[in-house]
Order: sequence, then C-alpha cells, then structure tokens
Amino acid sequence: MKIKTFTTMDYNEFDELAAKLGLDFNFCAEQEASNDSEYSFNVDDRDLAAYKPEHLKLPYLSAHTVLVALVAKGLLNKGDFLVEVSW
Repeated sequence: MKIKTFTTMDYNEFDELAAKLGLDFNFCAEQEASNDSEYSFNVDDRDLAAYKPEHLKLPYLSAHTVLVALVAKGLLNKGDFLVEVSW
C-alpha cells in the first residue's frame, strides 16, 4: 500500500491560479473534463528543470504545464495535485 498526500483544488481554483500567470485557461475545456471527475498530476524536480517561461506562450497549454509554471513561480509547492470537477 502506498500513501500519498495531494494538494486538492476544484477546476475554478485552478483557473484562478492560471490567471495569476496572465493566462486565460479553462481547465474543463482543456481537459475535456466530465462532471464528477478528478484529475491527478505530479510536478517534480525533473519537470522544474525542463521548464522554460516560453512554454506559456505555446498555442496549446496542458494543465500539467500550467501547474509546473505555478510551482516554478512559487505559487504552489511541488508534489501531487488533484483537480476536482463538479458542476
């Protein structure tokens, strides 16, 4: 058995955090999320080493890239994330 600790947020909180990076991000649209679902992500040292600020200017941004940027900017701590979708 493995026990993990997650930073949890709902999709609106995710979008609000993305806005702090100057992004107009819609988690539900980008993930093609369905109601009553959860999406897990991990940001580790490898992700941070590979991250470049110009990644935020790509035509398509994944939720993972946004999380890496948030960690790189110090707005979140690295680790495991769970984004909850329910409307």
